[in-house]
Amino acid sequence: MKKLFLAGIVAVVLVAIIAAAASLPYGEKFSGEEENYSKELIDILAEAIGYRGKFKYLVEEEPTYSVFSRPEIAAGFKKSFQALIERYEKLTPPNTSYQQLHEYVGEYLKYNLRGFEAWEKAVSQQDFTILPEAFNYFKQADSLRDPIKKELKELHLEEALK
Repeated sequence: MKKLFLAGIVAVVLVAIIAAAASLPYGEKFSGEEENYSKELIDILAEAIGYRGKFKYLVEEEPTYSVFSRPEIAAGFKKSFQALIERYEKLTPPNTSYQQLHEYVGEYLKYNLRGFEAWEKAVSQQDFTILPEAFNYFKQADSLRDPIKKELKELHLEEALK
């Protein structure tokens, strides 16, 4: 009888543990608004990072170094960032939790745009004394990557960017 009583207690405890575990979220639950906002913001950020990667290749590895002689290359990147900023400006953070991430991404986009504007000016005028200004803007943009990653992690969105 004692064994049956203990088995009953164990069963009740197991049911309670299973019920408690089932009620815990296995991942962060996002509202539809948060999900749509997050998806669009991450798409914008991923595109921006992709453009910077292409630009880095052109600057560091492309054998003809055409990025230093053809202003239309920088103009193309500039136009791409202008389009990303237009998309970004249509977004409104769904709640205050997203505000800091939103601001960091906006700054990241704007610094990159300024960098490409300076780069285009340097190449079109063949005045390479302007290039340090462009690199400074890119450096400022890059300094925002870690804060952006931190915010993505806090919002449980870091996997979405990979």
